[in-house]
Amino acid sequence: MEVVSAYTDKDCYLVGERLCVRVDASIDGKPSASRVAYVEISDTLSMYAQCMVALRDGHGWAEIPLPTTMHSGCYQLSAYTRVSQRLGTDAICRSIIGVINADKLSRLDDITIIPSDSCQTPHALFRYKAGDTVCIPLPETDASGCCVSITKGGISANLSVCKPSVQPTTEGGMTAYCPEVEGHIVRARVASGTSAKVMTTRLSLIGKTALLYDGKRQPDGSYLYFTSGISGNQPVLVTAYDSLGRSIPMELVSPYQSMLPKRLPKLTVYCQEKALRERAAIARQQASSDANAPDASLVHSIKLMSATPDYFYDLDEYTQMKDVREMLLEFIKGIRKEKQHGVSLLYTYNPETRSYAKMPALILLDGMPIYDADDLLNYDAHLIKYVQIYSGTFHFGSSSCCGVISFITRKGRLANYKLKDGEQLMSYAFPQDHPNPANGLASKYHTTTWYPMVKAKTLTITMPSAEGLYQMTVQGKDPTGHILRTAYAIKVVK
Repeated sequence: MEVVSAYTDKDCYLVGERLCVRVDASIDGKPSASRVAYVEISDTLSMYAQCMVALRDGHGWAEIPLPTTMHSGCYQLSAYTRVSQRLGTDAICRSIIGVINADKLSRLDDITIIPSDSCQTPHALFRYKAGDTVCIPLPETDASGCCVSITKGGISANLSVCKPSVQPTTEGGMTAYCPEVEGHIVRARVASGTSAKVMTTRLSLIGKTALLYDGKRQPDGSYLYFTSGISGNQPVLVTAYDSLGRSIPMELVSPYQSMLPKRLPKLTVYCQEKALRERAAIARQQASSDANAPDASLVHSIKLMSATPDYFYDLDEYTQMKDVREMLLEFIKGIRKEKQHGVSLLYTYNPETRSYAKMPALILLDGMPIYDADDLLNYDAHLIKYVQIYSGTFHFGSSSCCGVISFITRKGRLANYKLKDGEQLMSYAFPQDHPNPANGLASKYHTTTWYPMVKAKTLTITMPSAEGLYQMTVQGKDPTGHILRTAYAIKVVK
């Protein structure tokens, strides 16, 4: 039976902060084959935050920004995989966290704040000088190791240790059992109000070169796209066509189960007023920083798998072309255009055989397949940054092509390209895939250091530079598989 465990960097958060969570999935003490875990943060009415975590050898970690729309009170954190989800609610890891919205405290919130200059702290207290490097012994754990966090003091919560019963819904997620042992499975369905029959459907990543996935129809009428090696927020386009080549609108289905607790305990918080004000100001700063962060999905590849393009053009050097038609006629080498059954196709020239391919090439614009070259001929050439031409045979899903012609725009987002009716560019959050930081994840915010996975018997840590009271928490499982959680109070002095 698969067992899922989740460990967070602390128990109590402020809205705007980031929650760090590590997820483990194992079977009889050995890493599970599951490659994706799901984390949900919910109250009794709705789910407020969620993320997917890529698992490597049964382990993975992620950061979840807590939205400022959350109210003060207790929330349930649920962690599961497709396998544990199938086993039922008893196989799902659930824990309680506290959240404080210092800017919108209300009498309706199920929270009691007790002003206290002596917040609840662990009995063990260690004193270190600011900036000192110390070696701290760690408790014995199982093979998965432990996670260690250092957080600032001043606020502590009294959380009930309980496993509330959940009310799983089938609105999202998979209606049929489909374990994710290679990567994340994206699910889509024909948009409501549409009765057309889908003949072909594909999911393509925009801004990435040649990442195409064929959809597989399921008994419930939805389609699954089996992806692998993709992480973070990515712009995607799901295309579907009927037997006459007409576009059919599709919509993505949430992969989350929306597991809501029937009840939650009351949150009791002990805090110093000054510490609460300072931490709330820092949380607002972090929320603003997250909102204005650059979009990492705009960074696009200019390679097709491991292949090297036969021709590569950087259009910064050429600005005289008006459109793609003129570009193909006067500038781009190694391409021939033919029309078959009313559809314009492009063929690539293979320098090794000194001949044009017998099969048409796959045309891509920012990773989106273009099935009729005429749809691209009037596109503004000034919006294109690169053109890459590959010869040879390539396989994408169930289709094959002789050569690939890849157009990459300057923004990587199909700039000014008119999509067909029913097609929509969407943002999709794939699993977070973070390597284990050897020296911990340093932060200037409330959690000063986070070590997702430590397998050594000791840990060398540099103490924070600011004096004050801190808490170090060590979590994991002991060699017998029981949950282990140890907290130490650390006083940093000048």
